[in-house]
Amino acid sequence: MYELVGPVLCFTTMVSRMQTIVMFLFSLAFFAAGERRGYLAGQLGWSQALANWVESFGLTGTKYLFFLVVIFLIAGMFMDTPVALTLLIPLFAPQAMEQGISSIQLGIVLRFNLCIGLITPPLGKCLVVVSALTNLNYWRLAYSSSRPAQTGH
Repeated sequence: MYELVGPVLCFTTMVSRMQTIVMFLFSLAFFAAGERRGYLAGQLGWSQALANWVESFGLTGTKYLFFLVVIFLIAGMFMDTPVALTLLIPLFAPQAMEQGISSIQLGIVLRFNLCIGLITPPLGKCLVVVSALTNLNYWRLAYSSSRPAQTGH
């Protein structure tokens, strides 16, 4: 059994593990940069400016919830989930509560949209990890994940 293990197999295994480690470190650096951007946005008062901008549209009830669905889906594509929640929930939740949206419903809808954003191109973090672990082309994986489920043949 151990006769099959040779220098070539050891080298290819080592290269594969190094690729996985590099992808992990890249993801870690990207997440850390996201946390710094969130802190900067809070310090510069972007959250209050965004809240005033949303209020100017006069969205109420279900329209406001659909607006949040779109915002959190886009945020899930580019931001880490804890950063998006920390930055955006204090911004949008008080208005949602005033309009009669249940906090439980709001939390479920927003978390679901952030999770969908993790597998949505152009920067779905889960797609990057799966691509690195399976050695599949990222764009091919992104294309196949964004297609609706096929039925039939």
